[in-house]
Amino acid sequence: MVDTLSHPSDRQLAAQALELQTNERFRQLADNLHIVLALANGDFSELLYVNRAYETIWGRTLESFYAEPWSFLEGIHENDRGQVQDLIRRLIGGESIDDLECRVVRPDSSTSWVLCRCFRVRDAQGHACRLVGGAQDVHILFDLNWLYLYANQAAVRAIGRPRDQILGRRCV
Repeated sequence: MVDTLSHPSDRQLAAQALELQTNERFRQLADNLHIVLALANGDFSELLYVNRAYETIWGRTLESFYAEPWSFLEGIHENDRGQVQDLIRRLIGGESIDDLECRVVRPDSSTSWVLCRCFRVRDAQGHACRLVGGAQDVHILFDLNWLYLYANQAAVRAIGRPRDQILGRRCV
């Protein structure tokens, strides 16, 4: 990978990405996050790194994502897929993505809401050379009186209280 890049800054960033992929301490940290962390090249044609949270949230293998970066769209709910695809194209074109919410449908048909943020990384000359993205499962269900009916593990962590202290209580 590193040898095929012609620009010195591209070689340096590719080497850093490779180090992230092989650095055991980084992998231990990243693989214990409950948030998807992904790093791709600037045109999203190659995935350089993704942590194991992708498998949990998308229900798909890391190998499938590495083999085809756009394959993550297969897990996006059909009603949200066009918007997500458009935003990724705009990201490649230079825009950041802040607070994109969409539904992910896993192969077992379970669905969850995810919050995504993505941005471009620029090299020393200001050229956009990498894409960084994160996605977090944020599923919470309320009734009409704002009582918590369901909170997944990501919501429990975000609220900071045990599930039994959340469910059946009013959101204040």
